Amino acid sequence: MPESESKNNSSGRGSDSTDSRVVNPSSDDHLVGTIGHNVVDLSNSSVRGSLFSANGAETVHRHGGQTDTYTGIASVQFIDGRMVLDLNDAAAQVTRLYQAALNRLPDQDGLSYWTD
Repeated sequence: MPESESKNNSSGRGSDSTDSRVVNPSSDDHLVGTIGHNVVDLSNSSVRGSLFSANGAETVHRHGGQTDTYTGIASVQFIDGRMVLDLNDAAAQVTRLYQAALNRLPDQDGLSYWTD
């Protein structure tokens, strides 16, 4: 069973929302986020070898011989980075801007500069 934690949101998204983090989900899970910023924490794993695909409102994540499905999850945290699934996340917005204006993806330093 995955560990999870919730906390009151202090990011200005509204007093009714909460943030949640699911830590090390078991294999072949379907995780559904709630109101707020929902994160899957795989910080004991590398992003290398992960395959993400969108299927309507769901994101399918294949990694380490298992398949997880996410609905309403903002990002997946790895030991060596994160995969942003929320199109309104600052990193997603900066990436779209780079692609539109410069016809390339941002390098890590540029992305960090604009999102930190």
